[in-house]
Order: sequence, then C-alpha cells, then structure tokens
Amino acid sequence: GVQGICPDGWHVPSDAEWDTLTNYVSSQSNYICGGNSNNIAKALADTTGWQDYTGSVTCAVCKNRSENNKTGFSAVPAGYCSASSFNGAGANANFLSSTQINSSYACYRALYYYIASVDRSITSMFYGYSVRCVKN
Repeated sequence: GVQGICPDGWHVPSDAEWDTLTNYVSSQSNYICGGNSNNIAKALADTTGWQDYTGSVTCAVCKNRSENNKTGFSAVPAGYCSASSFNGAGANANFLSSTQINSSYACYRALYYYIASVDRSITSMFYGYSVRCVKN
C-alpha cells in the first residue's frame, strides 16, 4: 500500500481494497437495504451530518438515518475542495484511493445523500478528497 498521508503502519487503500470492502458489505444481508446488494451506502454512512432528502429512494443515505452505519465505518459527508471552492459538505462523502489512472487522475468512492449505492469513479488528484487509512 501507499502510505501517503497516513501514519506509520497504515496506508491509503487501493481501488482493489475498496472493492474488497464493498464486496464484503454487499454479501452480508444485514448490511444491504431493501434486498438489493448494491444498496450498501446506508451501512457505511454516519448517522449525522447528512442533508435532508425528500425524494422517493427509500434506501437513500438520508432516509431513516438511525438505520445508517451498521458497519461502524462512519462515513461523514465532508464534501471536497476544488481549486476555487469547497463543495458538497452534508451531501457527499468522497474517498480517494491510492490507485492512479495516470499522473493526474485516481479512483475514488463516494456516498451521496440521495442514493443507496456506493459510487466508484475517477477524479482529478488536484481536488481535495477525504482519505481513509487502513492498518497494514
């Protein structure tokens, strides 16, 4: 693993390690919402800090927040920082991985207040995203 900003004995998880986490959570019936193994965001999201949501997605992170965080992961919706502003606080939790696509882009995972799944995508490494450290 890449130590990055993590303390000694810890590292920034790779995209494959994020896959391991999400695949495990998806395989546990007590962590999925509504019987759909893609609906795991609630199990990872903290119970506080998320903005309100009035839409119809029953398993969205912001619905029945007392049912969030069954895994103890406690994803906090800190948002992210772009070159000129801070965005998404209360709306999303973005976690950069150590897996780079090239010198400018890397894989990340995100939880959004209005959806039930965990998003995987790529982003510019010039954005300021949260990082979770994993013990070696």
